[in-house]
Amino acid sequence: MAGSEIDPHRVVQRTLSDALDRLTSAPAPPAWCAAVRRAAELQAPAWEGDAAPTAEVDLQTLSLSLYVLAHQGGGEPSEVTPDALRKLLDGPEDWNGEPQLRASSAETLRALGHFPPEHDPAERIPDPIGQIWQDLTYQPEPEDPMDDTEPDPSAMHGAVARLRRELPWDSASW
Repeated sequence: MAGSEIDPHRVVQRTLSDALDRLTSAPAPPAWCAAVRRAAELQAPAWEGDAAPTAEVDLQTLSLSLYVLAHQGGGEPSEVTPDALRKLLDGPEDWNGEPQLRASSAETLRALGHFPPEHDPAERIPDPIGQIWQDLTYQPEPEDPMDDTEPDPSAMHGAVARLRRELPWDSASW
């Protein structure tokens, strides 16, 4: 992590191989597994040596981004261009300061059946990809309902900022 950046979300230190196994072990569509593998290729340098504690969150966010863009573009995750990914990650934030990826991915994941039709946000999503999205977008609310403090940013918010800074954006690296 750079400088004074603090990510309040729980992190677990794993190897890239462990993270890949965890993200692809549950029954999942081939396009999801392809997105995870492509994200791992792009992020491999970040996992060399002592990976940052947020590396797995970044891998999940990048995998989700590639999966969503591939579906939206009707192609494979390996066909997602740096420009398309950059456009998604650089998109405007929503009213709550969260990245465009949050709403865009929710719409696509819902269309792909990764969310139940009627879902209570307080309950876990049974689909593994939907659950990853829910974990990445969770924003802890203040315990006191009368507290008007803004919720903490989601793990996805921090990951998008790190990915914008750290991914190899030149086409030769893709």
